[in-house]
Amino acid sequence: MAYLRPKLLTHCLAFCIALGAGNVSASAQEPSTARQEPMTLGVAAAFSQGSREANWRGLDALSLQQFRAGIRWGEVERKEGQYRLPRPRHLYPDRLEREGRELVLTLNFGNPLYDDGHTPHSPEAVAAFGRFAAAMVERFPAITAVEVGNEFNGNNFVTGPVKDAGLAARGAYHLAMVRSAARAVRAVRPEIPVLGGATHSIPAGYLWPILDAGAGDMDGIALHPYTTPIDQLPAQISVLRRHPAMQDMPIWVTEWGSENIRQAPDDLVRGYLTMAALGFRALYWYPLSDRGDGLVPLLDNVGNPTTAGQAFAFVQSQMADKPVTDISPDAFTIMHRVGPNMVAIWGEPRPLDLRRDDIAVFNARGQEMPATGLLLSRTKPMILRAPAPIDPAHDIALGCQDLVADTRDQFTFPPDDERAGSGFVRKLRIGGEERDFVTLPGQQRSGTPWTPYLGLANRLSLRLTARGMIPAGRARDDLAIIHRFTAPAPMQLQLNASLSVGERSSDGINVTITQGARALLLAQQTRNVAFSEPIALAAGETVAITVSGGEEQRGDHVRYRYQLRDLERCAF
Repeated sequence: MAYLRPKLLTHCLAFCIALGAGNVSASAQEPSTARQEPMTLGVAAAFSQGSREANWRGLDALSLQQFRAGIRWGEVERKEGQYRLPRPRHLYPDRLEREGRELVLTLNFGNPLYDDGHTPHSPEAVAAFGRFAAAMVERFPAITAVEVGNEFNGNNFVTGPVKDAGLAARGAYHLAMVRSAARAVRAVRPEIPVLGGATHSIPAGYLWPILDAGAGDMDGIALHPYTTPIDQLPAQISVLRRHPAMQDMPIWVTEWGSENIRQAPDDLVRGYLTMAALGFRALYWYPLSDRGDGLVPLLDNVGNPTTAGQAFAFVQSQMADKPVTDISPDAFTIMHRVGPNMVAIWGEPRPLDLRRDDIAVFNARGQEMPATGLLLSRTKPMILRAPAPIDPAHDIALGCQDLVADTRDQFTFPPDDERAGSGFVRKLRIGGEERDFVTLPGQQRSGTPWTPYLGLANRLSLRLTARGMIPAGRARDDLAIIHRFTAPAPMQLQLNASLSVGERSSDGINVTITQGARALLLAQQTRNVAFSEPIALAAGETVAITVSGGEEQRGDHVRYRYQLRDLERCAF
Protein backbone atom coordinates (compact mmCIF):
# COMPACT_ATOMS: atom_id res chain seq x y z
CA MET A 1 0.00 0.00 0.00
CA ALA A 2 1.04 3.59 -0.53
CA TYR A 3 1.50 4.38 3.14
CA LEU A 4 0.85 2.95 6.60
CA ARG A 5 -1.80 4.62 8.75
CA PRO A 6 -0.93 4.62 12.46
CA LYS A 7 -4.10 4.12 14.50
CA LEU A 8 -5.84 7.32 15.54
CA LEU A 9 -7.32 7.30 19.03
CA THR A 10 -11.11 7.44 18.94
CA HIS A 11 -11.75 8.63 22.49
CA CYS A 12 -10.72 12.27 21.89
CA LEU A 13 -13.19 15.01 22.78
CA ALA A 14 -16.08 15.12 20.35
CA PHE A 15 -15.20 18.52 18.94
CA CYS A 16 -11.70 17.40 17.92
CA ILE A 17 -11.86 15.00 15.01
CA ALA A 18 -12.61 11.42 14.22
CA LEU A 19 -9.46 11.68 13.12
CA GLY A 20 31.37 8.76 -12.84
CA ALA A 21 34.73 10.39 -14.25
CA GLY A 22 35.00 12.94 -17.07
CA ASN A 23 32.26 15.32 -18.22
CA VAL A 24 28.87 15.56 -16.62
CA SER A 25 26.67 13.29 -18.69
CA ALA A 26 24.01 14.73 -20.93
CA SER A 27 21.39 12.86 -18.91
CA ALA A 28 22.40 14.88 -15.87
CA GLN A 29 20.80 17.90 -17.51
CA GLU A 30 17.37 16.32 -17.12
CA PRO A 31 15.90 17.45 -13.79
CA SER A 32 15.09 14.84 -11.19
CA THR A 33 12.96 17.39 -9.35
CA ALA A 34 12.16 20.92 -10.37
CA ARG A 35 10.35 23.87 -8.86
CA GLN A 36 8.43 26.18 -11.16
CA GLU A 37 8.42 29.11 -8.71
CA PRO A 38 11.40 30.27 -6.62
CA MET A 39 11.29 29.32 -2.94
CA THR A 40 10.72 32.10 -0.42
CA LEU A 41 13.69 32.73 1.89
CA GLY A 42 13.07 34.40 5.22
CA VAL A 43 14.05 34.38 8.88
CA ALA A 44 12.40 33.30 12.12
CA ALA A 45 12.56 36.29 14.47
CA ALA A 46 11.55 36.83 18.11
CA PHE A 47 9.81 40.19 17.69
CA SER A 48 7.08 39.17 20.17
CA GLN A 49 9.75 39.12 22.89
CA GLY A 50 11.10 42.53 21.94
CA SER A 51 13.84 43.56 19.53
CA ARG A 52 16.85 45.85 19.51
CA GLU A 53 16.99 48.73 17.08
CA ALA A 54 20.33 47.38 15.89
CA ASN A 55 18.52 44.31 14.57
CA TRP A 56 16.16 46.44 12.51
CA ARG A 57 19.08 48.37 11.05
CA GLY A 58 20.69 45.11 9.98
CA LEU A 59 17.73 43.91 7.92
CA ASP A 60 18.62 45.86 4.79
CA ALA A 61 22.14 44.43 4.73
CA LEU A 62 20.56 40.99 4.39
CA SER A 63 17.89 42.09 1.90
CA LEU A 64 15.39 40.61 4.37
CA GLN A 65 11.77 40.81 3.29
CA GLN A 66 10.15 37.71 4.80
CA PHE A 67 9.74 37.04 8.53
CA ARG A 68 8.16 34.45 10.78
CA ALA A 69 7.25 35.59 14.30
CA GLY A 70 4.41 35.43 16.83
CA ILE A 71 2.07 37.49 18.95
CA ARG A 72 1.15 36.20 22.40
CA TRP A 73 -2.58 35.73 22.65
CA GLY A 74 -2.71 36.11 26.44
CA GLU A 75 -1.10 39.55 26.26
CA VAL A 76 -3.52 40.85 23.62
CA GLU A 77 -6.91 39.52 24.73
CA ARG A 78 -7.26 40.27 28.45
CA LYS A 79 -11.05 40.58 28.30
CA GLU A 80 -13.09 38.20 26.21
CA GLY A 81 -13.50 39.50 22.69
CA GLN A 82 -11.39 42.64 23.26
CA TYR A 83 -7.98 42.85 21.56
CA ARG A 84 -5.51 45.48 22.67
CA LEU A 85 -1.92 45.91 21.53
CA PRO A 86 -0.30 47.77 24.42
CA ARG A 87 3.41 47.44 23.68
CA PRO A 88 5.84 47.79 20.78
CA ARG A 89 6.40 44.03 20.73
CA HIS A 90 2.74 43.66 19.73
CA LEU A 91 2.92 46.31 17.00
CA TYR A 92 6.00 45.17 15.09
CA PRO A 93 3.84 44.02 12.11
CA ASP A 94 2.99 47.70 11.50
CA ARG A 95 6.68 48.49 11.11
CA LEU A 96 7.13 45.52 8.78
CA GLU A 97 4.30 46.85 6.63
CA ARG A 98 5.75 50.37 6.53
CA GLU A 99 9.06 48.94 5.35
CA GLY A 100 7.47 46.72 2.72
CA ARG A 101 8.15 43.44 4.52
CA GLU A 102 5.89 40.42 5.07
CA LEU A 103 5.13 38.14 8.02
CA VAL A 104 4.16 34.54 8.67
CA LEU A 105 2.37 34.84 12.01
CA THR A 106 2.81 31.84 14.27
CA LEU A 107 0.12 31.43 16.95
CA ASN A 108 0.75 28.92 19.68
CA PHE A 109 0.46 29.99 23.29
CA GLY A 110 -2.77 29.78 25.28
CA ASN A 111 -4.71 32.48 27.11
CA PRO A 112 -5.53 32.54 30.86
CA LEU A 113 -9.12 33.42 29.93
CA TYR A 114 -9.56 29.97 28.41
CA ASP A 115 -8.60 26.49 29.60
CA ASP A 116 -6.50 27.99 32.43
CA GLY A 117 -4.00 29.29 29.89
CA HIS A 118 -3.10 25.84 28.59
CA THR A 119 -2.98 24.88 24.92
CA PRO A 120 -6.59 25.30 23.73
CA HIS A 121 -8.59 22.09 23.98
CA SER A 122 -12.18 22.93 24.94
CA PRO A 123 -14.65 23.99 22.23
CA GLU A 124 -14.84 27.47 23.76
CA ALA A 125 -11.06 27.96 23.83
CA VAL A 126 -10.57 26.61 20.34
CA ALA A 127 -13.26 28.94 18.97
CA ALA A 128 -11.68 31.89 20.79
CA PHE A 129 -8.30 30.96 19.32
CA GLY A 130 -9.79 31.18 15.83
CA ARG A 131 -11.31 34.58 16.55
CA PHE A 132 -7.94 35.84 17.79
CA ALA A 133 -6.22 34.63 14.60
CA ALA A 134 -8.79 36.42 12.47
CA ALA A 135 -8.44 39.62 14.50
CA MET A 136 -4.68 39.65 13.97
CA VAL A 137 -4.74 39.11 10.20
CA GLU A 138 -7.47 41.72 9.87
CA ARG A 139 -5.48 44.23 11.95
CA PHE A 140 -2.09 43.68 10.30
CA PRO A 141 -1.85 43.70 6.48
CA ALA A 142 1.79 42.58 6.71
CA ILE A 143 0.60 39.09 7.68
CA THR A 144 0.66 36.88 4.60
CA ALA A 145 0.30 33.45 6.25
CA VAL A 146 -0.63 31.94 9.62
CA GLU A 147 1.15 28.98 11.24
CA VAL A 148 -0.99 27.21 13.84
CA GLY A 149 1.12 25.86 16.70
CA ASN A 150 4.82 25.45 17.22
CA GLU A 151 6.44 22.00 17.32
CA PHE A 152 3.10 20.57 18.39
CA ASN A 153 4.43 17.00 18.33
CA GLY A 154 6.97 17.75 21.06
CA ASN A 155 6.66 18.65 24.74
CA ASN A 156 8.21 22.12 24.90
CA PHE A 157 5.39 24.21 23.40
CA VAL A 158 2.21 22.45 24.51
CA THR A 159 0.75 22.35 28.02
CA GLY A 160 -2.11 20.88 30.00
CA PRO A 161 -4.41 18.14 28.69
CA VAL A 162 -3.01 18.47 25.17
CA LYS A 163 0.48 17.68 26.43
CA ASP A 164 -0.79 14.80 28.52
CA ALA A 165 -2.90 13.26 25.76
CA GLY A 166 -1.63 10.42 23.64
CA LEU A 167 0.05 11.08 20.32
CA ALA A 168 -3.07 10.51 18.21
CA ALA A 169 -5.17 12.75 20.42
CA ARG A 170 -2.44 15.40 20.22
CA GLY A 171 -2.89 15.47 16.45
CA ALA A 172 -6.66 15.73 16.89
CA TYR A 173 -6.34 18.74 19.16
CA HIS A 174 -4.00 20.39 16.70
CA LEU A 175 -6.38 19.85 13.80
CA ALA A 176 -9.22 21.39 15.81
CA MET A 177 -7.10 24.54 16.24
CA VAL A 178 -6.22 24.58 12.55
CA ARG A 179 -9.86 24.27 11.54
CA SER A 180 -10.93 27.05 13.87
CA ALA A 181 -8.20 29.41 12.67
CA ALA A 182 -8.77 28.57 9.01
CA ARG A 183 -12.51 29.16 9.22
CA ALA A 184 -12.11 32.49 11.00
CA VAL A 185 -9.16 33.77 8.94
CA ARG A 186 -10.80 32.91 5.62
CA ALA A 187 -13.86 34.88 6.64
CA VAL A 188 -11.86 38.12 6.83
CA ARG A 189 -8.92 37.52 4.45
CA PRO A 190 -9.52 34.44 2.32
CA GLU A 191 -6.20 34.82 0.50
CA ILE A 192 -4.20 34.06 3.68
CA PRO A 193 -2.84 30.47 3.76
CA VAL A 194 -3.24 28.65 7.08
CA LEU A 195 -0.44 26.18 7.84
CA GLY A 196 -0.87 23.04 9.93
CA GLY A 197 1.46 20.35 11.16
CA ALA A 198 3.86 22.69 12.94
CA THR A 199 6.15 19.78 13.73
CA HIS A 200 9.67 19.36 14.93
CA SER A 201 11.52 17.02 12.51
CA ILE A 202 9.76 15.10 9.71
CA PRO A 203 7.37 12.80 11.62
CA ALA A 204 5.34 11.31 8.77
CA GLY A 205 3.68 8.81 11.11
CA TYR A 206 2.34 11.65 13.27
CA LEU A 207 1.27 13.79 10.31
CA TRP A 208 -0.46 11.16 8.17
CA PRO A 209 -3.49 10.70 10.49
CA ILE A 210 -3.90 14.47 10.65
CA LEU A 211 -3.89 14.56 6.87
CA ASP A 212 -6.35 11.67 6.73
CA ALA A 213 -8.79 13.66 8.82
CA GLY A 214 -8.18 17.23 7.73
CA ALA A 215 -5.91 17.80 4.75
CA GLY A 216 -8.54 20.06 3.24
CA ASP A 217 -8.49 22.33 6.28
CA MET A 218 -4.91 23.49 5.77
CA ASP A 219 -3.12 25.26 2.94
CA GLY A 220 0.32 23.88 3.73
CA ILE A 221 2.40 21.86 6.18
CA ALA A 222 4.95 23.59 8.44
CA LEU A 223 8.07 21.61 9.37
CA HIS A 224 11.16 22.23 11.51
CA PRO A 225 13.51 19.53 10.15
CA TYR A 226 16.41 20.15 12.53
CA THR A 227 17.10 16.45 13.07
CA THR A 228 17.49 15.51 9.41
CA PRO A 229 20.95 15.87 7.85
CA ILE A 230 20.80 17.86 4.62
CA ASP A 231 21.83 14.88 2.51
CA GLN A 232 18.93 12.81 3.91
CA LEU A 233 16.20 15.38 3.25
CA PRO A 234 15.22 14.02 -0.21
CA ALA A 235 14.77 10.45 1.05
CA GLN A 236 12.78 11.44 4.15
CA ILE A 237 10.56 13.89 2.28
CA SER A 238 9.84 11.15 -0.28
CA VAL A 239 8.36 9.10 2.58
CA LEU A 240 6.25 12.02 3.85
CA ARG A 241 4.91 12.61 0.35
CA ARG A 242 3.66 9.02 0.07
CA HIS A 243 0.45 10.23 1.64
CA PRO A 244 -1.90 11.20 -1.22
CA ALA A 245 -2.65 14.60 0.33
CA MET A 246 1.09 15.41 0.53
CA GLN A 247 1.75 14.96 -3.17
CA ASP A 248 0.66 18.54 -3.90
CA MET A 249 0.65 19.98 -0.37
CA PRO A 250 2.99 22.99 -0.03
CA ILE A 251 5.77 22.47 2.52
CA TRP A 252 6.92 25.49 4.52
CA VAL A 253 10.06 25.08 6.61
CA THR A 254 9.34 27.77 9.17
CA GLU A 255 12.40 27.01 11.32
CA TRP A 256 15.73 25.53 10.38
CA GLY A 257 19.32 26.39 11.20
CA SER A 258 22.82 25.24 12.14
CA GLU A 259 24.68 24.87 15.43
CA ASN A 260 28.12 24.84 13.76
CA ILE A 261 29.35 28.42 13.50
CA ARG A 262 32.07 27.49 10.99
CA GLN A 263 29.80 25.36 8.85
CA ALA A 264 26.65 27.51 9.07
CA PRO A 265 27.19 29.46 5.79
CA ASP A 266 27.67 26.22 3.86
CA ASP A 267 24.74 24.59 5.64
CA LEU A 268 22.53 27.53 4.71
CA VAL A 269 23.40 27.32 1.02
CA ARG A 270 23.19 23.53 0.79
CA GLY A 271 19.95 23.49 2.78
CA TYR A 272 18.39 26.24 0.68
CA LEU A 273 19.25 24.54 -2.61
CA THR A 274 18.15 21.10 -1.44
CA MET A 275 14.80 22.34 -0.17
CA ALA A 276 14.20 24.52 -3.21
CA ALA A 277 14.89 21.60 -5.54
CA LEU A 278 12.43 19.49 -3.52
CA GLY A 279 9.75 22.06 -4.32
CA PHE A 280 9.32 23.59 -0.87
CA ARG A 281 7.29 26.77 -0.68
CA ALA A 282 9.46 28.59 1.88
CA LEU A 283 12.48 28.33 4.18
CA TYR A 284 12.88 30.50 7.29
CA TRP A 285 16.33 30.42 8.87
CA TYR A 286 16.41 30.41 12.65
CA PRO A 287 17.36 32.74 14.31
CA LEU A 288 17.68 36.36 13.28
CA SER A 289 19.70 37.31 16.37
CA ASP A 290 21.37 35.29 19.11
CA ARG A 291 18.83 33.43 21.27
CA GLY A 292 21.34 31.68 23.52
CA ASP A 293 20.39 28.22 22.25
CA GLY A 294 23.50 27.53 20.19
CA LEU A 295 21.93 28.07 16.77
CA VAL A 296 23.88 30.47 14.55
CA PRO A 297 22.11 33.82 13.97
CA LEU A 298 22.17 36.02 10.89
CA LEU A 299 23.02 39.18 12.85
CA ASP A 300 25.48 39.72 15.68
CA ASN A 301 24.70 41.72 18.82
CA VAL A 302 25.29 45.08 17.12
CA GLY A 303 23.28 44.25 14.01
CA ASN A 304 26.08 43.29 11.63
CA PRO A 305 25.78 40.19 9.43
CA THR A 306 27.47 37.07 10.75
CA THR A 307 29.09 34.66 8.30
CA ALA A 308 25.70 32.92 8.12
CA GLY A 309 24.17 36.32 7.42
CA GLN A 310 26.63 36.86 4.58
CA ALA A 311 25.56 33.54 3.07
CA PHE A 312 21.91 34.52 3.52
CA ALA A 313 22.49 37.83 1.73
CA PHE A 314 24.31 36.02 -1.10
CA VAL A 315 21.44 33.58 -1.59
CA GLN A 316 18.87 36.34 -1.31
CA SER A 317 20.53 38.54 -3.92
CA GLN A 318 21.74 35.87 -6.36
CA MET A 319 19.47 32.81 -6.05
CA ALA A 320 16.17 33.52 -4.33
CA ASP A 321 14.42 34.80 -7.47
CA LYS A 322 15.42 31.80 -9.59
CA PRO A 323 14.04 28.28 -9.96
CA VAL A 324 16.28 25.50 -8.64
CA THR A 325 16.60 22.12 -10.35
CA ASP A 326 18.43 19.01 -9.14
CA ILE A 327 20.73 17.79 -11.94
CA SER A 328 22.97 15.57 -9.82
CA PRO A 329 24.87 13.12 -12.05
CA ASP A 330 25.16 10.38 -9.39
CA ALA A 331 24.50 9.59 -5.74
CA PHE A 332 27.88 10.96 -4.66
CA THR A 333 27.86 14.30 -6.51
CA ILE A 334 25.17 16.89 -5.78
CA MET A 335 24.54 19.46 -8.49
CA HIS A 336 21.78 22.06 -8.79
CA ARG A 337 20.99 24.42 -11.61
CA VAL A 338 19.94 27.85 -10.29
CA GLY A 339 18.31 29.61 -13.18
CA PRO A 340 20.11 29.29 -16.51
CA ASN A 341 23.40 30.97 -15.56
CA MET A 342 24.32 29.39 -12.24
CA VAL A 343 25.26 25.90 -11.02
CA ALA A 344 25.98 24.84 -7.42
CA ILE A 345 27.95 21.67 -6.76
CA TRP A 346 29.31 19.66 -3.82
CA GLY A 347 29.95 16.03 -2.99
CA GLU A 348 32.56 13.30 -2.73
CA PRO A 349 35.95 14.96 -3.38
CA ARG A 350 37.06 14.95 -7.00
CA PRO A 351 38.68 17.52 -9.30
CA LEU A 352 36.49 19.99 -11.17
CA ASP A 353 37.67 21.84 -14.27
CA LEU A 354 35.88 24.68 -16.03
CA ARG A 355 35.94 24.82 -19.82
CA ARG A 356 34.85 28.44 -20.08
CA ASP A 357 36.88 31.44 -18.99
CA ASP A 358 33.78 33.50 -18.12
CA ILE A 359 32.58 31.17 -15.34
CA ALA A 360 33.30 32.65 -11.91
CA VAL A 361 33.41 30.54 -8.74
CA PHE A 362 32.04 31.63 -5.36
CA ASN A 363 31.89 30.13 -1.90
CA ALA A 364 28.79 30.08 0.31
CA ARG A 365 29.46 33.60 1.59
CA GLY A 366 29.55 35.02 -1.92
CA GLN A 367 33.33 35.43 -1.97
CA GLU A 368 34.95 34.78 -5.34
CA MET A 369 37.44 31.90 -5.44
CA PRO A 370 40.23 31.06 -7.89
CA ALA A 371 38.73 29.19 -10.85
CA THR A 372 41.61 26.70 -11.06
CA GLY A 373 42.65 23.75 -8.93
CA LEU A 374 39.06 23.16 -7.80
CA LEU A 375 38.17 20.12 -5.69
CA LEU A 376 34.68 19.11 -4.63
CA SER A 377 33.85 19.02 -0.93
CA ARG A 378 31.03 17.19 0.79
CA THR A 379 30.22 20.13 3.05
CA LYS A 380 31.35 23.24 1.17
CA PRO A 381 29.36 24.03 -1.97
CA MET A 382 30.89 25.86 -4.92
CA ILE A 383 28.66 28.22 -6.87
CA LEU A 384 29.50 28.67 -10.55
CA ARG A 385 28.12 31.79 -12.23
CA ALA A 386 28.43 33.12 -15.77
CA PRO A 387 26.93 35.93 -17.88
CA ALA A 388 25.49 33.34 -20.28
CA PRO A 389 23.77 29.99 -19.62
CA ILE A 390 25.98 27.20 -18.27
CA ASP A 391 25.74 23.80 -19.96
CA PRO A 392 27.08 21.29 -17.41
CA ALA A 393 27.59 18.62 -20.07
CA HIS A 394 30.07 20.78 -21.99
CA ASP A 395 31.22 23.51 -19.60
CA ILE A 396 32.06 21.43 -16.53
CA ALA A 397 34.51 18.50 -16.41
CA LEU A 398 34.49 16.30 -13.31
CA GLY A 399 37.61 14.33 -12.53
CA CYS A 400 37.80 10.78 -11.34
CA GLN A 401 36.54 9.62 -7.97
CA ASP A 402 36.71 6.02 -6.84
CA LEU A 403 33.67 5.66 -4.58
CA VAL A 404 31.30 2.90 -5.70
CA ALA A 405 29.15 2.30 -2.61
CA ASP A 406 28.30 4.38 0.47
CA THR A 407 25.74 3.61 3.15
CA ARG A 408 24.84 7.29 3.57
CA ASP A 409 24.78 8.53 0.01
CA GLN A 410 22.71 5.58 -1.18
CA PHE A 411 20.33 5.25 1.75
CA THR A 412 16.73 4.86 0.60
CA PHE A 413 13.41 3.69 1.94
CA PRO A 414 11.65 0.66 0.45
CA PRO A 415 9.97 0.48 -1.96
CA ASP A 416 12.16 3.26 -3.40
CA ASP A 417 14.91 1.92 -5.65
CA GLU A 418 18.51 1.95 -4.54
CA ARG A 419 20.17 5.17 -5.64
CA ALA A 420 22.44 4.81 -8.65
CA GLY A 421 21.15 1.25 -9.08
CA SER A 422 23.79 -0.34 -6.84
CA GLY A 423 25.34 -0.18 -3.42
CA PHE A 424 24.88 -2.01 -0.15
CA VAL A 425 21.67 -4.02 0.17
CA ARG A 426 20.23 -3.91 3.69
CA LYS A 427 18.72 -7.03 5.24
CA LEU A 428 17.58 -8.35 8.60
CA ARG A 429 18.45 -11.78 9.89
CA ILE A 430 16.02 -13.21 12.42
CA GLY A 431 16.22 -16.79 13.62
CA GLY A 432 18.59 -17.69 10.82
CA GLU A 433 16.33 -16.33 8.06
CA GLU A 434 16.81 -13.11 6.13
CA ARG A 435 14.00 -10.59 5.90
CA ASP A 436 13.49 -7.23 4.27
CA PHE A 437 13.33 -4.05 6.27
CA VAL A 438 10.07 -2.11 6.34
CA THR A 439 9.85 1.66 5.99
CA LEU A 440 8.42 3.12 9.18
CA PRO A 441 7.27 6.74 8.86
CA GLY A 442 8.51 8.21 12.13
CA GLN A 443 6.65 9.08 15.36
CA GLN A 444 3.89 6.67 14.41
CA ARG A 445 3.77 5.86 18.12
CA SER A 446 5.49 6.98 21.30
CA GLY A 447 9.07 5.86 21.69
CA THR A 448 9.90 5.85 17.99
CA PRO A 449 12.15 8.27 16.04
CA TRP A 450 10.62 11.51 14.79
CA THR A 451 11.85 10.89 11.25
CA PRO A 452 11.34 7.99 8.81
CA TYR A 453 13.52 4.94 9.47
CA LEU A 454 13.84 1.26 8.65
CA GLY A 455 12.71 -1.46 11.02
CA LEU A 456 9.83 -3.83 11.73
CA ALA A 457 6.44 -2.68 12.93
CA ASN A 458 6.31 -5.16 15.82
CA ARG A 459 9.80 -4.41 17.19
CA LEU A 460 9.86 -0.99 18.78
CA SER A 461 13.60 -0.76 19.48
CA LEU A 462 14.96 -2.10 16.20
CA ARG A 463 15.92 0.64 13.75
CA LEU A 464 18.26 1.55 10.93
CA THR A 465 18.96 5.01 9.51
CA ALA A 466 21.62 6.41 7.21
CA ARG A 467 23.90 7.11 10.16
CA GLY A 468 22.85 4.85 12.99
CA MET A 469 21.34 1.51 13.94
CA ILE A 470 19.95 -0.30 16.96
CA PRO A 471 20.24 -4.07 16.36
CA ALA A 472 17.83 -4.87 19.20
CA GLY A 473 15.74 -7.98 19.25
CA ARG A 474 14.66 -10.72 21.56
CA ALA A 475 17.23 -13.24 22.77
CA ARG A 476 15.53 -16.01 20.86
CA ASP A 477 15.52 -13.98 17.65
CA ASP A 478 19.24 -14.14 16.85
CA LEU A 479 18.65 -10.75 15.23
CA ALA A 480 21.31 -9.06 13.08
CA ILE A 481 21.51 -6.19 10.58
CA ILE A 482 23.33 -7.03 7.35
CA HIS A 483 24.79 -4.78 4.64
CA ARG A 484 25.80 -6.75 1.56
CA PHE A 485 27.49 -5.66 -1.66
CA THR A 486 27.56 -7.88 -4.77
CA ALA A 487 30.23 -7.18 -7.38
CA PRO A 488 28.70 -6.75 -10.86
CA ALA A 489 32.11 -7.59 -12.40
CA PRO A 490 35.59 -8.52 -11.13
CA MET A 491 36.66 -5.67 -8.86
CA GLN A 492 39.64 -4.62 -6.76
CA LEU A 493 38.06 -2.74 -3.86
CA GLN A 494 38.96 -1.01 -0.64
CA LEU A 495 36.44 -1.64 2.13
CA ASN A 496 36.25 1.00 4.84
CA ALA A 497 33.91 0.25 7.73
CA SER A 498 33.62 2.20 10.97
CA LEU A 499 31.29 1.43 13.87
CA SER A 500 31.05 2.80 17.38
CA VAL A 501 28.55 2.07 20.12
CA GLY A 502 27.52 4.52 22.81
CA GLU A 503 28.64 4.39 26.42
CA ARG A 504 25.22 3.19 27.54
CA SER A 505 25.76 -0.15 25.82
CA SER A 506 26.06 -2.80 28.52
CA ASP A 507 28.23 -5.28 26.60
CA GLY A 508 28.99 -3.80 23.16
CA ILE A 509 28.07 -5.30 19.79
CA ASN A 510 29.15 -8.21 17.61
CA VAL A 511 30.51 -7.43 14.15
CA THR A 512 31.35 -9.89 11.36
CA ILE A 513 32.78 -8.99 7.95
CA THR A 514 32.78 -11.73 5.35
CA GLN A 515 33.88 -12.12 1.74
CA GLY A 516 31.76 -14.90 0.38
CA ALA A 517 32.06 -17.61 3.05
CA ARG A 518 35.43 -16.36 4.34
CA ALA A 519 35.55 -14.26 7.50
CA LEU A 520 37.62 -11.08 7.27
CA LEU A 521 36.72 -9.86 10.77
CA LEU A 522 35.12 -11.43 13.83
CA ALA A 523 34.65 -8.99 16.72
CA GLN A 524 32.66 -9.94 19.80
CA GLN A 525 31.36 -7.50 22.41
CA THR A 526 33.28 -4.64 20.86
CA ARG A 527 32.62 -0.92 21.15
CA ASN A 528 34.58 0.31 18.15
CA VAL A 529 35.49 -1.11 14.75
CA ALA A 530 37.74 0.60 12.22
CA PHE A 531 38.25 -1.76 9.30
CA SER A 532 40.13 -0.73 6.15
CA GLU A 533 41.49 -3.43 3.84
CA PRO A 534 41.68 -4.19 0.12
CA ILE A 535 39.53 -7.04 -1.17
CA ALA A 536 39.33 -8.68 -4.59
CA LEU A 537 35.82 -9.71 -5.64
CA ALA A 538 34.94 -11.95 -8.54
CA ALA A 539 31.81 -11.18 -10.55
CA GLY A 540 28.81 -12.09 -8.39
CA GLU A 541 30.90 -12.41 -5.21
CA THR A 542 29.72 -10.60 -2.09
CA VAL A 543 31.14 -8.77 0.87
CA ALA A 544 28.87 -8.46 3.91
CA ILE A 545 28.96 -6.64 7.25
CA THR A 546 26.76 -8.15 9.96
CA VAL A 547 26.01 -6.42 13.26
CA SER A 548 24.16 -7.86 16.24
CA GLY A 549 23.72 -6.85 19.85
CA GLY A 550 25.30 -8.54 22.81
CA GLU A 551 23.37 -10.68 25.25
CA GLU A 552 22.07 -7.66 27.17
CA GLN A 553 21.20 -5.49 24.13
CA ARG A 554 20.77 -2.41 26.29
CA GLY A 555 21.92 0.93 24.91
CA ASP A 556 23.26 -0.51 21.66
CA HIS A 557 23.00 2.75 19.71
CA VAL A 558 25.52 2.27 16.90
CA ARG A 559 27.03 4.93 14.65
CA TYR A 560 28.27 3.43 11.41
CA ARG A 561 29.45 4.10 7.89
CA TYR A 562 30.58 1.71 5.18
CA GLN A 563 32.24 2.63 1.89
CA LEU A 564 33.68 0.69 -1.02
CA ARG A 565 36.26 2.27 -3.31
CA ASP A 566 37.45 0.96 -6.65
CA LEU A 567 41.26 0.68 -6.47
CA GLU A 568 41.58 0.56 -10.25
CA ARG A 569 39.12 3.22 -11.37
CA CYS A 570 41.40 6.22 -10.85
CA ALA A 571 44.73 4.47 -11.42
CA PHE A 572 46.92 6.21 -13.98
